[in-house]
Amino acid sequence: MRPFLPKYLGVFEFPEVPGVHYLKLDDVTRKFAEPCIADIKIGPISYDPEAAPDKVHFEKTRYPFLTKVGFRIVGMRTYKHATKKYVKYDREYGYTLDEHKMLDQGLGLFFNKDEGLRKDAIVAILAKLQRIESWFMSQSEMCFFASSLLVVYEGCPSTIGGNNCHQNGVTLGYNSCQQSNGVSLDEDAGPDGSAVQSKRGVAGDVVDVRIIDFAHVFHTDQHDENCLFGLRKIMCYLQQLLYDERHSG
Repeated sequence: MRPFLPKYLGVFEFPEVPGVHYLKLDDVTRKFAEPCIADIKIGPISYDPEAAPDKVHFEKTRYPFLTKVGFRIVGMRTYKHATKKYVKYDREYGYTLDEHKMLDQGLGLFFNKDEGLRKDAIVAILAKLQRIESWFMSQSEMCFFASSLLVVYEGCPSTIGGNNCHQNGVTLGYNSCQQSNGVSLDEDAGPDGSAVQSKRGVAGDVVDVRIIDFAHVFHTDQHDENCLFGLRKIMCYLQQLLYDERHSG
């Protein structure tokens, strides 16, 4: 699991708040010039087995679309090339995204669909999500509740191989969302998502995906179907973005 976590840098204590300790983790965005970032809670169940009834009720009612969507966007920011500024979307915006709005008004916005869909970043992120899915499939010791994926991609095209990334012709196979049984990447995707070979050149280390938030991890003897469902739904939506882009017009 370690490759999917931010690097642990020890325990930190603020002098102004003695006795309170914090985990110090690596800043995974520092290698990007203009990092586009999304915090995505994964899984249709956002409360742990020990949650009080009022907590369960609160979680179910504040985002009733979760059982269908499978994940929730807690917050995101994306870099706009036209204005050279970031646009931010907070958790309140995320609560408005049902299963119909999530594609275009959620992940579509994050991947800059209005200026030109970042297909290179989506393909690379799908490859990383596959690896995370494989890890969850390989273990039956831990279940994660209310954990997140920290998704980052490079928002500045001029830093990617010297080419405008929107010109890269990346293609991807499409699988049915109803099946949610994995993603079929073609030869354009690197095996670990760190590099993407396109028809017009190479996009370098343009993405990162890490698992964060571990306050609610429980022992189990089964696969973590909650997180697996959320992961596969994210992959499904990303595939749909690419499919729609490929068949538009």
